[in-house]
Amino acid sequence: MKPSFDTWTSVFLFAALQGVFVSIILLFRNKPFRKERILLAVIALLFSLTLADYVLYWTKYSYYFPYIQGISGGLTLLYGPLFYYYFKIIFENHNFFAKDLLTALPFALFLTFRFAGINLYLIVHFPIWAWLSILSMTVYAFVIYKSYKQMSKIQEEISDWFTYLFGFYIGFIISFTSYYVLTLTPFFDIKWDYMISFAMSFFIYFLSWFGYLQPKVFAGFSIKDAFKGKYSKSTLTEDTSETIIERLNAVMEKDKLYKDENMNLERLALVLNVSKHHLSQVINNKIGVSYFDFINSLRIKEAAALLSSTSKKEKNVLEIAFETGFRNKATFNNAFKKLTGYTPTEFREKNLTNETTPNRAVL
Repeated sequence: MKPSFDTWTSVFLFAALQGVFVSIILLFRNKPFRKERILLAVIALLFSLTLADYVLYWTKYSYYFPYIQGISGGLTLLYGPLFYYYFKIIFENHNFFAKDLLTALPFALFLTFRFAGINLYLIVHFPIWAWLSILSMTVYAFVIYKSYKQMSKIQEEISDWFTYLFGFYIGFIISFTSYYVLTLTPFFDIKWDYMISFAMSFFIYFLSWFGYLQPKVFAGFSIKDAFKGKYSKSTLTEDTSETIIERLNAVMEKDKLYKDENMNLERLALVLNVSKHHLSQVINNKIGVSYFDFINSLRIKEAAALLSSTSKKEKNVLEIAFETGFRNKATFNNAFKKLTGYTPTEFREKNLTNETTPNRAVL
């Protein structure tokens, strides 16, 4: 058949071009570059590339480019990790570790098989990758909801954005899954091929629309920005904030109050002779974390130093946990892995140095 466009393929091609434009805006409209904007741009770009590949297939132009035909089939293996890390950056200011690249291993295997020509028919035409993608996206959706649903309520704007974006992600999983379930039925219609493309086009236009209504989408959401909005009516001056943060850092460095397992915001405010509300505001705005995460970051930094300089015989993990202010081993393990990417035991085995440990907590 002669290659040609119809109404729907023209609409999808326009959506793909729009997605490329949106991804460029996300990357370059505001500087410096922010991790959450980069990931959102990558998601939009991958949707655009997938849409473009579908359009080439439907219009028969793909026959002119046989070497790239079907390559987009593996991109859905990346959607789960990308959405997960996007939210992880927003709510935890996640710093990437080399081990995070393991989440892209299924896609890397897909590309290896694709370009090596190994079982090419099965990889490109038989939807093994599709069912793996469905499983991957579903697992990541569960993790995202469980991890960040409550955290999203810290501010209305972030709550709305989480609800809409996560809602779209679930909708995309449903449409993607429905299509491949329907292919197993005897009444399958080839026109249902457009189902997934509708979902991706919706995301691209939704991102453009929501970004227009909420400029923070393109500027980059973060929990730190939410803290700033929380104290917009505060009377605390910049000079006073700087004084409090200097005193806070000094007393923590000298007296190491974070080692006291009973240390809380009220007690620390008394030590510094400031109100607990002002202290909370300074920690939230100047450091960009909650009081709890600020204290934990100092404890983890101290624990990392001890793990790097002592053997198991000298001090075991539980002893270090108690010494640095944690009440139990489970809480210590969770907090340590959250900030370093390793469990305390793994950290000690790798003999990491203090330079590899974070200086402060992230949400």
